[in-house]
Amino acid sequence: MASKQQKKYLGKTCHECGYGIYQEPVKGQEWHVVCDECRAILMVYEPLPHQAAFHADPHKYKMFAGGYGSGKTTTACMETVDHILTTPNGTTLIGAETLPQLEQTAMKEFFEIFPEELIVNYNKQKNYVDTQNGHRVLFRPLDDDQKARSLNLSFFWIEEANGVKFEYFVQLQTRLRNTASDFQRGILSTNPDMNWIKTEVLLKADKI
Repeated sequence: MASKQQKKYLGKTCHECGYGIYQEPVKGQEWHVVCDECRAILMVYEPLPHQAAFHADPHKYKMFAGGYGSGKTTTACMETVDHILTTPNGTTLIGAETLPQLEQTAMKEFFEIFPEELIVNYNKQKNYVDTQNGHRVLFRPLDDDQKARSLNLSFFWIEEANGVKFEYFVQLQTRLRNTASDFQRGILSTNPDMNWIKTEVLLKADKI
């Protein structure tokens, strides 16, 4: 069954080819539609005002902090997906404190949102995805900042950042050197906390 956001586009003419019709994806994903002729994909995400404000913010590092139901994981995932789709040959890291936590939150959200048609390889053993435009997405537990030393990233997203050590956030900042993007970025999604999320991010931010 089509999602609420998809219903606005189903049956309408494709913006790309001008004659095809948008249909539901074969795999039943809810966040995009597909042209039946040229196979163009249209993301149907319509952010709420607070989500739109996050996406529009031009800072290199951004944090979305909120409790259950605030939409922080979906918002961060959409920001991440947009970077992947618009950055050919880049490398994105998606991480959380532990692998089970990562699988239950950010990875689950990613595979629900990212168009399956654009995934050309999913290596489950090494936990990475290659997309049609040459972008690689790494899924990593953030339990040892030394493991990040060899990475060459264009983007990173830390889910439930309040559970991750500050040193890992610092290390990932130094890994943003992939030239596939002219503007490498890092984002955090987190529950409000009194640890480094407050002292090193919130209290030092120039915009809240």
